[in-house]
Amino acid sequence: MLSGFKVTFSETTYNGLDACRQSLGGAGFSSYSGLPELFFVYSPVVTFEGDNTVMTQQSARYLMKNLKNIAKGF
Repeated sequence: MLSGFKVTFSETTYNGLDACRQSLGGAGFSSYSGLPELFFVYSPVVTFEGDNTVMTQQSARYLMKNLKNIAKGF
């Protein structure tokens, strides 16, 4: 479950920061906006403690395993 949460929240935050940076145009790259530093600091989080692709696969396997157990009646 935590693997799925990590993927969801880190991707959402990363994409949100990127959208904010892009919506500001050239000012989004200025250090005065503060976004380049946030983007630089946060961007490795997507890979820290396991790449999001691997974490998604791990969560999917867990969910599929539980679904099979439910179908069997366990």
